[in-house]
Amino acid sequence: MATIAYVTDIEGLWPKFAAFLHRNPVVRLCGRNQHGEYLHVNPDCVFVFGGDAVDRGPAALRLLRLLVDVKQRQPEQVVLLAGNRDINKLRLLHEVAPSPADRLLPPPTPAELRDASRAELLPWILTHTMSAKLAFGCRQQELAHNGAACDDAAVADSLIADVSADGLLLRFLKLAQLMYRHQRTLFVHGAVTAANFGLTPTQLGRTTDVTQWQHDLNGFFAQALAAVDRGERAGYAPLVAYQAPLSGKKLNQSSVVYARPTDDCFNPQLPPAAVVAALVAQGIDRLVVGHSPIGDAPSLIRSADFELILADNSYSRLEHGAQLLLDGTSAQWTGRARLDDGSEHMIATCHRSGDGGPLGTLDAQTGGLCGARLADGRYLLSRGLPGWQRSQVAAMPMQWTVPVSLK
Repeated sequence: MATIAYVTDIEGLWPKFAAFLHRNPVVRLCGRNQHGEYLHVNPDCVFVFGGDAVDRGPAALRLLRLLVDVKQRQPEQVVLLAGNRDINKLRLLHEVAPSPADRLLPPPTPAELRDASRAELLPWILTHTMSAKLAFGCRQQELAHNGAACDDAAVADSLIADVSADGLLLRFLKLAQLMYRHQRTLFVHGAVTAANFGLTPTQLGRTTDVTQWQHDLNGFFAQALAAVDRGERAGYAPLVAYQAPLSGKKLNQSSVVYARPTDDCFNPQLPPAAVVAALVAQGIDRLVVGHSPIGDAPSLIRSADFELILADNSYSRLEHGAQLLLDGTSAQWTGRARLDDGSEHMIATCHRSGDGGPLGTLDAQTGGLCGARLADGRYLLSRGLPGWQRSQVAAMPMQWTVPVSLK
């Protein structure tokens, strides 16, 4: 198995991506070619970007250019997964149409915005319907940094151009997919659940064959993007719905993009036993996801025959782009974590499938997940709390329990 470097949920925050690239043995940022800076993936290696390239930092265009370029130059060594923050921008094509009469606005858009300019309407849509309140200001910063016009109208035009013909985000989406399998490891942006396993939105019934499911799901994605090119909203509306929470809810467990493998406090949970059994029977015993913030560090949770790695550290104390490397038998990741006592520690985790010990288990005393190992040999015990809060302490667990799959 090739060595895989994985990172996810950069969301336009360049320091996170720079930390991932620092001394990375798989992918590196090179100085200049005829088109400027570029990424290079080393021979016999694979770079997987797990989705959500935009929204929360002023480097979205820079990141998209690099991802599109490296995928076009090294297509067999680069995998781009589409996240909900990437896909949901397709809504702008019809919600911020040039003519107010052509707009299909999301509820509950205020009446005074119905005939507003695009520069007035767009910040409200981003903030109130896409959880992207920083996106407008971040694009303004990026345009200013690049020496481009950055008044409100120019910012609106730039964001809408992202998903218009030949826009950077649309080009990224056309090179991306929803699911990727590399031998024993399956990658999706959100989660694999009982509700979404084998399901493709535009097809009746389900398949139990993961290879067929991947083919169908990625085909659905490609067909929706072809409909974008044709200007057929009815053709891409199912994709927009697939990546979003269900009406009146915070989740969509029927979507591999928006599902979460956690409880309401973002404590990781293994997939249901039947899902695990179906995956293992087809040679898949490792699932890697983003989308669900789980603290400063990627975290492993495992059972006797299956492991789940969650790698989204958005909204954490230290939004440090951890470096996750995978091969046929092991996973290792580095990063930083700030504990409840304010101290900061380096993360240096190496896990080999079949290893015993506390890594990937629950601490019997606190219930915290021993999801990562610190450089000093102790374990990071992480536990989600109500209100998007999280406890992070370091300890050497004396007793631990191997989690069981959900029923």
